[in-house]
Amino acid sequence: MELLDKLKAHAIANGIRLNPDKRVLDAIINALKRSDGYCPCRQVKSPDNICPCKSHLDDIKKDGHCHCSLFVK
Repeated sequence: MELLDKLKAHAIANGIRLNPDKRVLDAIINALKRSDGYCPCRQVKSPDNICPCKSHLDDIKKDGHCHCSLFVK
């Protein structure tokens, strides 16, 4: 399964969606590919920061989007 397909499936399963701005979405997807799946907005490469990162759902509840804006309400 391709990265984008996995992210779409995750969004659907969690009642969220991918950023509808294609330019933002493409930029984040490309950054994820370059960083081996680690959230491009997090400074530390740890298991908690592999996309979707551990805090993304809390970020969405609080701000309406995750830290890097890949996922939105």
